[in-house]
Amino acid sequence: MKIEMNTIYHLPTQELEDDFLKQADKQGIRWSVTNSRADVESHWNSHHVNYCVDTDDNDGHLRYGNKKVYEKYFSTTPIIKWQIGFTKADMQIGQYYKMRNGNMMFWTQQESGYNENLECESSNVWDIIEVYPMEITPIWKRSEPKYRVKTELTKEQAEKLGLEFCEEVE
Repeated sequence: MKIEMNTIYHLPTQELEDDFLKQADKQGIRWSVTNSRADVESHWNSHHVNYCVDTDDNDGHLRYGNKKVYEKYFSTTPIIKWQIGFTKADMQIGQYYKMRNGNMMFWTQQESGYNENLECESSNVWDIIEVYPMEITPIWKRSEPKYRVKTELTKEQAEKLGLEFCEEVE
């Protein structure tokens, strides 16, 4: 998951903070006051389950605080629960995904109604629970008999079309 500026991230567990800070370090984002690398300085113990980190677009640094304070004083800024793993930003056109109801779908540019964590905004039965690569290997393929047809194609023309060239047809 990529860290965006002007966003508040809720990190209710130490594991989530560790993952968030590793990502911040990869993106070159540092703590605001100390200017230290994000992944070497933890503040999770100061707020535990209400621990949040925000990204300030003015200086590109991290600040931390209590979720209740952010909700009260920064009500126009979204608070996103940090997720370890796959997010909407990771989805690519052409990937297949499985929803909670068991249906398989094909990700297109037109997908809407999903939040950053691939949860459907209208009903949880459509939450995305699995994502598959774009290349799908068939598990079965119908075998069709080969037919021979007399044609005036040259060998080169047949090969360009992906056809098997035979010298004579009975």
